Amino acid sequence: MKKTFLILIALCYQMVLSQDKFPTGKSVSLVDLTINPQKYYGKKITVKGYISLSKESEGIFFNENDAHHNIFINGIGIYGLSIFDRKYVILSGTFNKNVIMNNKIISSKLYVGYISDITFVEDLDVWYSTEH
Repeated sequence: MKKTFLILIALCYQMVLSQDKFPTGKSVSLVDLTINPQKYYGKKITVKGYISLSKESEGIFFNENDAHHNIFINGIGIYGLSIFDRKYVILSGTFNKNVIMNNKIISSKLYVGYISDITFVEDLDVWYSTEH
């Protein structure tokens, strides 16, 4: 148990160290991303929103209410980031129509796209409490 815990801490530490220190990519609103997704496919973007990683909805949404009620049209798919579940965040990554997981292309009828290759993520409470 102790060994598993130490490995988990080491992986989290590595993820934090490999992150960019500041958001990278074009700043895009989630509204624009969901209305005009084709404009951003394959591009590096930065968005702000509410992360929900429940079984029903692994995504970043306009707000907590949309996530709670699974209003997928108001969200973009993401995977992982469990330490940010149920938090408002700013994140940078690559926006794509599909995502590759375990060497399989996964497309969704729920979301217009996915953010992968995430290089920056920060809790907005922390982000706004420090100067940038």
